[in-house]
Parts: sequence; structure tokens; C-alpha cells
Amino acid sequence: MRKMNKITKIILWVIIVLVIIGGIWYGANKKQTQIPVSQTPIKIGAILPLTGKYSFIGEYLKEGAELAKDEINSNNRIDGTKLEIIYEDSQADTKLALSSYKKLSEFDDVNIFLTTISGVTLGIAPLAEENKNLVFSIGTASTKISNAGDYIFRHNLLPRTEAKVLAKFIHDKMNIEEVGMLFVNADSGISYRDAFEESFEKIGGEIKIIESHEKGTGDYRTQLMKIKSSGVNAIAAFSYSNELALALKQAQELGLNVQWFSIYDAESPKLLEVARDSANGLIYTHYFDSDFRSLIAEKYNENYRQKYNRDSESYAALMYDSVKVLSRAIENCRESVNPTCMKDELYQIKDFHGVTGNISFNVKGDTEKQIIIKTIKNGEFISYKEE
Repeated sequence: MRKMNKITKIILWVIIVLVIIGGIWYGANKKQTQIPVSQTPIKIGAILPLTGKYSFIGEYLKEGAELAKDEINSNNRIDGTKLEIIYEDSQADTKLALSSYKKLSEFDDVNIFLTTISGVTLGIAPLAEENKNLVFSIGTASTKISNAGDYIFRHNLLPRTEAKVLAKFIHDKMNIEEVGMLFVNADSGISYRDAFEESFEKIGGEIKIIESHEKGTGDYRTQLMKIKSSGVNAIAAFSYSNELALALKQAQELGLNVQWFSIYDAESPKLLEVARDSANGLIYTHYFDSDFRSLIAEKYNENYRQKYNRDSESYAALMYDSVKVLSRAIENCRESVNPTCMKDELYQIKDFHGVTGNISFNVKGDTEKQIIIKTIKNGEFISYKEE
């Protein structure tokens, strides 16, 4: 009996030792495989035009992204997890953008992307959709983006709704029944051309002449002379701000004295820098009121001036809100931060209070934003007020 007790004790001690060793091994293994979230940064790839003719857009967007990222990281918004943004230069070129996408996804292990320029976004979209990578496109206009995929989101005004507001304003408020049109021959310009033509003619207006130009063109005199010969007193222009700036300047040189109208992209320091006084009087649609007095907007403007020593323009504000919206989706996916969870969360976001107004996403992944009318007076972007 005593011998049995001794054997039993030995067996018990062996079991205890094995349990302890197993516990130590399990704990060590668990520690290695479950790295604390705060030690693993969440990577976001930003494919932007940082050099080339549209580099000013990329720089504005980068400034907005960096400001939002710094605020999120300093405030420990995501349980101490840090955001890391890796930038790649697209030069607004689709082929370069595709190379950047592959580099970021394959070598940097990125599955969340920020993009701009319609052609770039549409070039990346099929691969991203196939790989179930999230693409958040900022300031893009092509109507094709709405149907680019379930993982493709867009933060901007929509051409159809923006063109409808502009057409109604020109026809009903300005009492202008005939216009000429100038647009960039790219996905964005074509989308606005079609949407504006449909809206303006539907309410009784007539588009007497339509002229196009290629991306990055520096001479618009041929198109402008044709428009001048048509006898219209107004032009609706759908081009990038650096292109519109040159068109305004050359129109002034040619003595083409008409009322110019455009869209949100017109509001850029680049336009004022190039067009100078020829930009005065331009009327355009927009989403961003720099004079909007909300606590969010005032704090943003204050922080932006402190970081960059100048006032924000609209692209930076749009990107700032975009990163903040992505951060909200990440917060709501704490247990499993992946594109599928984030996609589902973005579709649920309604009336997110941002610097550029309230943000909601429709079933196509597009934002629905308030549209305002603005103008340029004495070299400043201001809200339009009827005289």
C-alpha cells in the first residue's frame, strides 16, 4: 500500500510538471503568434501624382493625409495602433500606378489604398477587386467608378448631381440659355460633358459648341477661337485646374469676354497662380466652404496653418476627411482589421461629420455631399452671392 502511494505520488508529480511545462510552452507560443495590435502598424498605400503636371494635386492630398494620420496616431484613436501611409508616385499615369499597386500589395503587404485621378483608379480597380483590396479614391469624377467594384469607394461630388446643379444655376439663376463647352478628353471630363449636356438640354438650354482637349495640353487657342466664332456668351469648362487656368489666360488674350463656369477642381491655388486676374468672375460648384464655421472646420484650419504655414485648399480637406473616415472603419474592425470588414463598415457610415461636410456612402460606394456655388473675386475663392 505504501509502495502504491509512492508510485502514485511520482505519477502525480510527473503530471504536474508536464502541465507546467505545457502551460509555459502554450503561453510562449501564444505570445509569439498574437502580437499586440499596438505593435503592428496598419499600412495604407497612397498612389498619388507626386511629380509631373498634376503633382500639385498629389502634394495637397499628401498634406491632408499626413495631418489626419498625425492626429489619429497622437490621440491613440485605434487602441494605440499606429497608421502608416506609404506613398508611391503615379505621375497620373495608369501604367505607373499599376506598378505602384503591385509593389505595395506584394512587397509592402498593403491591402488598403488611397488613389486619385479617374484613369488611375479605374486601372487599379479590377486587380484590387479580384484581390479583395480596399480602394478609397479621392477627388475622382468618372461615372465608371460607381460600378468599378464592391471594394472601390469614392469621396467626391458625383458628376451627374454636380452637373445638374450647375446647369440649373446657369439656366435659371443666370438666365443663360446658350453655352459653349470645353472639356478634357479623359474619363473625368467625358463624364462631366455627358452629364452637363443631358441636364442643360433637359431644362431647355442649348449647347451651341463642344470642344475638347487632351490631358496636359498647354495651348487651347484653336478651341477658344472656335467657341468665340459661335457667338456664345458663356462657357462651361470641365478640365483640371492647371489646364483651366491656361484656358482662362489665353481667352483673355484672345479677347474672348464670356462668363466662365466650372466645377470643384477649379478651386486650386495653381489656378490663381497661372490665370491671375483672368480667373476673376469664374463661377463654379463645390463642396468645401473654407468659411464654414463649425468646431471641426475651425480646428482643422487652425492645425493646417500651424503645420503648413498657409490656408488649406479643398483637396487637402477632402483627403483629411477620407483618412478620418477610414480610421473610423478601422476602429469598428478592431478584432479583424481587413478590407472585407472595412468595406462593410464604410457602407454603414452615414452623416460622418467632416471638414467638407457630412459624409455618407450609397450602395455604389460613392459619397453624397452638399453642393454650393462659389466664385473668384479679387483673386480669392468665396461663396457666390447674388448682386
